[in-house]
Amino acid sequence: MQPYRTPPPALAARRRSARCRGAGLTLIELMVAMALLGVIGVLTWRATSQLVDGRERIGAELARWQAVMHASALIERELMQIAPPELADGTGATAAATGAALPALELEAEPDGHRSRLAWTVVGGEQGFGRVELLHRDGRLEALVWPDREARGEAVRLPLLDGVDALRWRLLAAGQPHTQWPIAESRSRRRGRVALVTPLPEAVELTLELADVGPLTRVFALR
Repeated sequence: MQPYRTPPPALAARRRSARCRGAGLTLIELMVAMALLGVIGVLTWRATSQLVDGRERIGAELARWQAVMHASALIERELMQIAPPELADGTGATAAATGAALPALELEAEPDGHRSRLAWTVVGGEQGFGRVELLHRDGRLEALVWPDREARGEAVRLPLLDGVDALRWRLLAAGQPHTQWPIAESRSRRRGRVALVTPLPEAVELTLELADVGPLTRVFALR
């Protein structure tokens, strides 16, 4: 059996250095690890930010579409309650001849679609009839509601849609589109106090031009 020999001092120092290197990180390794962690943190922050921005954008688009659908549904619901002309024009031929009653349906619109007014008499309310008006101006569409057919007193205002660049109406009657209603012949006869009941158009076409959505067209059948 050979006697135990103490290793030389240089060899012992190298062994201690190797053990130290295995037990920790050098300064360069630590800097590289910190740099990698920084890159991962930046990538994670960007991904999270994009996710939040995407969620907010989708939420805003969904809210916008809901507002458009709500406005369209309200317009359709009120148009479905339009009163027949023979009932809407006051109490009969006398009221129509004297001009005391409002027409069953009115449309005044500018060609560029920046301003328009569509009004009609609806069945319902405390007095049996009411008046509804859709007013578009300054990029805003709102509904005005009166509890009587003559549209007297203060109206209830219901904001429908903002950011409307243009709104165009077309009333389809006998295969012809009209951008004003009643038609010119009916108006002249009313001014001449000739009792005349103007029939309703077959359908109402609505085209909305929204900057964030684009053009939307809806057609509502009246009869």
